[in-house]
Amino acid sequence: MKKLIKVKYTDGYEKIRKNIPLHDFTHEFQRDVWFAVPVNIAIILLKDPNFIAEDDIIFSPAIFNAAGLNIGIKRFGAFGDLIQLIPIIKHLKKISTNKYTLITNKQYVNDMKEFGVFDNVLPTGTIYAVFDKVIYLDGVAEKDHSLTNHQHLMHRVNIFEEFLNIHLTDYDFSVNMNEHHKKVVDEVLKNAFALQQNQLHTTDLQ
Repeated sequence: MKKLIKVKYTDGYEKIRKNIPLHDFTHEFQRDVWFAVPVNIAIILLKDPNFIAEDDIIFSPAIFNAAGLNIGIKRFGAFGDLIQLIPIIKHLKKISTNKYTLITNKQYVNDMKEFGVFDNVLPTGTIYAVFDKVIYLDGVAEKDHSLTNHQHLMHRVNIFEEFLNIHLTDYDFSVNMNEHHKKVVDEVLKNAFALQQNQLHTTDLQ
């Protein structure tokens, strides 16, 4: 029996068709849906940075204790979900000396740079080899879409915490922003007050 590896497509299109004539392989991949393929097919698909293997989302939280790693955080969007990464990244930067680069949809790059939370913000298509580790967050927050998942009652900041196996004591959303962004951030903050944990939330907007 051939060994199978689960892969998924993580970029912007809802669906993408891949043809590998040499191996008589054709499949239409749906974004953020795992699909098991033989190893030889997986090797070819994973040369495309928009595909990841199941092993790529398995990481040890010990990386947050390492010194000076260059870590990529891959999250395509949407803008509200990227905002909800603000307290996550602020926490990680407090507990480590790593550098955190957001890799996201090009339409959000300038906005996320303006917030000044990540060390850098780059568009999807970036060469991942420059990073010591890439953490793939595409599809993570969306676990709340299913009523069969326990995450359907969780705020998305909590979902990111659970996935990364970290625990925030302070939900710090303070960022540099212009008026254009303030309404979106205010809405996220309003929802953040509904976090199930009874903890202190920092909501100082600058």
